[in-house]
Amino acid sequence: MKGFNKVLWETEPFTSEDEAGVRLTYVSPDGEEDYPGTLRATVTYTLADSNALVIASRQPPTNSPSSIPTSTWQAVAIF
Repeated sequence: MKGFNKVLWETEPFTSEDEAGVRLTYVSPDGEEDYPGTLRATVTYTLADSNALVIASRQPPTNSPSSIPTSTWQAVAIF
């Protein structure tokens, strides 16, 4: 089992007037890791001018029996 932390995600950086970030997307094809259905997962990391970091995950409804949990092991330091 390789897990989402071992696959290459597509990246899309973005900026606006008051924030910047990166959107990560991974498409797990039907049958990968023996799971049925195609899964499209998106995680967005956004840093606002106020130094607030927002981490948002999205998994549109599919026929794949999975979910993206929130990971609390990530340590973030903003200086």
